[in-house]
Amino acid sequence: MKAKFIFAVLLCLAIGFILQWPGDVLSQEGTGTPQAPPTATLPPPPNSRPTIAPPPPTMPQPPTMPQPTALPPTMPPPNPRPDQVPTPTYVVTPVLTASPVLSPDGWTTYADTDPLLNYATGAWQTLTIPEALGGTLTFTSDPHAYLRVYFEGTGIRIIHAAGPDGNSFTARLDNQPERTGSAYFTEVSYEHQFAFENLTPGLHELTIVNGPGTLQIEGVQVQGT
Repeated sequence: MKAKFIFAVLLCLAIGFILQWPGDVLSQEGTGTPQAPPTATLPPPPNSRPTIAPPPPTMPQPPTMPQPTALPPTMPPPNPRPDQVPTPTYVVTPVLTASPVLSPDGWTTYADTDPLLNYATGAWQTLTIPEALGGTLTFTSDPHAYLRVYFEGTGIRIIHAAGPDGNSFTARLDNQPERTGSAYFTEVSYEHQFAFENLTPGLHELTIVNGPGTLQIEGVQVQGT
């Protein structure tokens, strides 16, 4: 009887041990401290550049005053060669000529340099020519160059030279039709006349216009002054 009791006690202890063992194991496994998963370190993005701080503002500098520069000495221009001398533009040069001159036949001669002759446009040059009327003449080679004469009388004559360089010219008196004269001749000659006569007494205006050649004026003669 005593042995059966001991056996029953041992059996109960064994069963209790067996029933308690899985719970202890699970309890031991469950009581472990959970560990945090490792954190992955990401590589830097490609082509990444470090951030650079902007440079500090630049303070404006005071303006620099220019230094005076010494000028080189002025050298006199060299004398031009004969082929570099520019062609001058001629104008009327007054020449002392006795004018006007009254002739016995009633015509008064005014030299080419007399103020009565107004060389209005074009380049005119006065030359001393002993063979010309009064010893001088004024000429131009500019087409459409003209001179104008205001006079009082009953007639006027244009005294001019002629030569191979001469050509036609035109003359107009007051509002009358234009007339054409010629300053051409095979050789140079002087005291050619182009006249307007039998005019109404009073004031008149004469305009002489050069053509394509050379016009050489020796003077004018006025009747009735």
